[in-house]
Amino acid sequence: MALRHVILLFLLGLLLSARGQLTPLQDTIEEKLNDGQSAFSFSFTLRNTGTYDVKIVEVKTSCGCTAAKPEKTVLSSGEIGEIKGSFSLQDRKGTQEQKITVVTDDNARPQIVLTVRAYVPSLYTLRPGLLFWKRGDAPSEKSIKIELDHETNYRVESATADSEHYLIKLERNSENERICTLKIKPLHTEQPIRGRITISLQADNLPDKTAFVYALIK
Repeated sequence: MALRHVILLFLLGLLLSARGQLTPLQDTIEEKLNDGQSAFSFSFTLRNTGTYDVKIVEVKTSCGCTAAKPEKTVLSSGEIGEIKGSFSLQDRKGTQEQKITVVTDDNARPQIVLTVRAYVPSLYTLRPGLLFWKRGDAPSEKSIKIELDHETNYRVESATADSEHYLIKLERNSENERICTLKIKPLHTEQPIRGRITISLQADNLPDKTAFVYALIK
């Protein structure tokens, strides 16, 4: 009986001493992005703080716009590895957050959830984004306020309409160069006509941007 207890204690000691666990040096990456940035690259560092090898079975992301993969799939005790990836911003604005789930073969910690948080500057605001006239209304002039973000390097270069039915005029604010007023007036309102106005934004050493507003007679 005593021998059995000794063996059980010995085996229990082995189980307790044998542990494997991948530990991220940081589980969240936050970044403020620049004007014109279309993608954001990131890298998480993981350490095997256990006593046996741990295998990374899979790396999953919360969105198809994010890709991530391990630098190596098996980390031995004390070894360090990286999860590298990129986040495609597309037309996203404001604070964006994506999750990366690292799946391992370690029962002690089978999943590790990492977070990528990026702030994408909103280059501009348009108030409103649509101007509307009813059929038969007086063809009055209406306005859209264009305001650039205070941290952006972009400027409003021009505005053009895709329909000759709408007269447009771009007025700049003499006291604040980041504010413009776009004035739009239909020639008449006798029939339904839809117009799209393209606003061109430019900045030195950055790709051109475009914004769209709409005019509608219905």
